[in-house]
Amino acid sequence: MPVVVVLAAGRGTRFNADRTKLLALLRGKPVVAHAIDCARRSHLPLKIVLANDAPRTLIDAVSILVEARDIVWNANSALGVTHSIACGLAAAPDAANWIVLPGDMPNVQPDDVRAVLRALDEPDVLAARPTHAGEPGYPVGLSRRLGIDWSGSVASAGPLLLKALAHARRIADCSPGVVQDVDTVADLNGLAR
Repeated sequence: MPVVVVLAAGRGTRFNADRTKLLALLRGKPVVAHAIDCARRSHLPLKIVLANDAPRTLIDAVSILVEARDIVWNANSALGVTHSIACGLAAAPDAANWIVLPGDMPNVQPDDVRAVLRALDEPDVLAARPTHAGEPGYPVGLSRRLGIDWSGSVASAGPLLLKALAHARRIADCSPGVVQDVDTVADLNGLAR
């Protein structure tokens, strides 16, 4: 079965110095809760990647939203998003495919996830990503056929992931949510309208 990997290990310092953008309220709930809800409404299991040094408030909020076994701790989140992706994938090595969904993208829809999964069903597609109005977005789908060797270090998967993403199949006409993220307070305010 495919697994959704929600990324929540970033610093988010463009939003605020407290690293709490994922807890900012949008339509009555934290931004990260929308990404988790998308995974659940897609009827797929999920893993959520948190930094080992995540703010306690974020850890507490995520712990209420998901089971402890679904939290993946990234001790090296400072190494960047590729490392967080690799940590999430390594936590579900037997997944049929992986759907990588940033936790700061509250408007992604389950139909977007399903479109990415359909693209991964094609035998020659190793990675897929949605687009809206020609702009590439998220979630990104990664195929098990990438052949990632999980016996090595998590970091060793990075170059393979980057290559796959560079050649991802683009899926046209997905929802606007695939290109709407919350990097700044202005982004949040724009989505709240």
